[in-house]
Amino acid sequence: MNKFTKIALGFGVFVAVAFALGYASTSGVAEQGESLLSALRGEGTRTVDSFLSEKFKQNVKPETFKGIVQRFGLNKIESTWWNQRSVENSVGTLRGKVTIEDGREIPLHLGFTKDNGEWKLSEIVVEPPGRVEDISTLTVPNNEALVELSKSSMSSFAKALESHDFEMFYQEISENWKLSSTPKMFLKNFAPLIEKNYDFGLLNTHTPELTKTAEIAESGFLNVYGHFPTAGEKNVEYRFSYVNEFGKWKLTGLSVIPVIEKNSVQ
Repeated sequence: MNKFTKIALGFGVFVAVAFALGYASTSGVAEQGESLLSALRGEGTRTVDSFLSEKFKQNVKPETFKGIVQRFGLNKIESTWWNQRSVENSVGTLRGKVTIEDGREIPLHLGFTKDNGEWKLSEIVVEPPGRVEDISTLTVPNNEALVELSKSSMSSFAKALESHDFEMFYQEISENWKLSSTPKMFLKNFAPLIEKNYDFGLLNTHTPELTKTAEIAESGFLNVYGHFPTAGEKNVEYRFSYVNEFGKWKLTGLSVIPVIEKNSVQ
């Protein structure tokens, strides 16, 4: 195990035997996580690809993964601190922080599944600096800016629905969302809206109205709530979530509700 690694014991007092059993059951996941991070630093004899699950390889393009690693400095990690690790139903999880050579601390979540008896990476979520620790530096944009964000997001989403192609939409979302999704996954998830042939493109001629005060959650997400009124009615309600990546609010989640059915798709 990485000599810099620290394991947080949690907030309660645990019976020693119970803790030992729990620790042992998750040690394989933790060791695999440390080995993966070592491989990202170019250490060890195994390639990074050998730590990736087949599902991860199918859903995340190699260039996307490489870009995330380089952008956030995951190939220059000095130390790790896991404050949560668990194993349940053949799914392993590590949550904590990593410290980069330049001193930055970045929250990191690694998910693992068993592939041929070995823990392999199935999910990685990187939280950019400025989301959690530096949340005090973030401010909610004014209403005019929130309206423009909403219009831009809905326009991009509408184009993807109309063309049945989420490639351009995918390129515009946050880096984190890219890691847990693909254009094909979006196409599948939003198929109900496509099948009902809703013409969201018509909303481009309307100005959205905010229905709730926008907020920055503890996670650092900016949540924006509103609707697009047409013919004097609330035709489409929405919730867009954004994350501030290097000074820009990027879409990281959405919920769109055609009011006529009140069935959300997200």
